[in-house]
Amino acid sequence: MQLNAEEQALIVGSFRALAVDSPAAAACFYRHLFRIQPETQHLFVETSARQGAKLAQTLQVIVGQIGNWGLLRTTVGDLAVRHLAYGVRAEHYDAVGEALLAMLAERLGPLWTDEMRCVWDKAYDGIKAEMIACAYIAEEAEPTEL
Repeated sequence: MQLNAEEQALIVGSFRALAVDSPAAAACFYRHLFRIQPETQHLFVETSARQGAKLAQTLQVIVGQIGNWGLLRTTVGDLAVRHLAYGVRAEHYDAVGEALLAMLAERLGPLWTDEMRCVWDKAYDGIKAEMIACAYIAEEAEPTEL
């Protein structure tokens, strides 16, 4: 996934606006995720505040690496393997993307544009594809019990 400089700037700028109140953004994200796919609630064992802080930190790292696909691939690959261990399945990624876009739209309000939506969607699709590939390659590499 390659984003041009203008697309990277849209992601970074919109994330900065969002990060002003990252706890509220995280709560909004999880509210949308659990509405879209309620069965994902059991995957989260942390308190909502701690889980929200993890989400904000992860998004900050990803956005910080958005211009370096080689580094970002490694980061999201590691993230994917951890998520596999938590019980995340490939079909959860679409709901996460939908919840992410809904949260961005809600939290950014009038700052949210169609162009931003397209760029975030493009970035998430690339990240999602990499995470799914890494998670299931790692899963296939695990020895099975007979």
